[in-house]
Amino acid sequence: MTRNILFNIGTAIVTLIFMSILLIKRFGYFPSGKPIDLLEKYTEFTHSHLHGWMLDNPSATSIILYCKDRKGDMSHYQHKARALRDMGYKVIMFDYSGYGKSTGVPSEQQLYDDASMMTSLIRQQHNPHQIILWGEGMGAPIATHAAIRYRIPTLILDSPLPSINTLARTHLGRAKFMALPFNEFNTGVYLSVYTGKSLLIHSVDNPIIPYESTMGLRKLATHHIPLEGDQDIPWGDIKSFIETDSQ
Repeated sequence: MTRNILFNIGTAIVTLIFMSILLIKRFGYFPSGKPIDLLEKYTEFTHSHLHGWMLDNPSATSIILYCKDRKGDMSHYQHKARALRDMGYKVIMFDYSGYGKSTGVPSEQQLYDDASMMTSLIRQQHNPHQIILWGEGMGAPIATHAAIRYRIPTLILDSPLPSINTLARTHLGRAKFMALPFNEFNTGVYLSVYTGKSLLIHSVDNPIIPYESTMGLRKLATHHIPLEGDQDIPWGDIKSFIETDSQ
């Protein structure tokens, strides 16, 4: 009798853990945060089910595809789009499936497919050497995946998510075994086979993605710019990286 009770309790606990994992994997990709006021007049476009903005620069010959982080919609990242435009580039931003005005349901594979779809669209009018892929946070593995698929030779990783597993183990401490089922968004796996030049930008004081958690990525990237605290991104160094031929 006691054995049956213990078995039933154990089964219930395992089932609860399993269902919790499924729920996290199912709903953990959905965005948080409301749109904020626009700082620029963007050219809006729709490509399939995705909604995007283009920030034009008439003198630009190169274009940056910005793969954003998980938080909010495109409006939360427009200050960086402005800075990149002012550096001399066209910039395209887009919302992943289920974000902003983009329809669909987000998942790891779907977000990879979204970035691939946008990269393919840009490739219709630009050759790979005119395209720069920028991935911030969760957008880092997404941008790296697309860069490999379309052989884009220039990749910038901004405060990159190393992987869900690595980040979880960093924050969980003694309970890091709970990170075992979460293997999504592994930037390191993709960056290890990427053959172009890559720049990693990351603050040593980042509280969300700790600097030490990106050690493996720093070894794989061809260039690295460490920041301190709320230090502004050195846009001049970014421009030099983009426009200098890979050695």
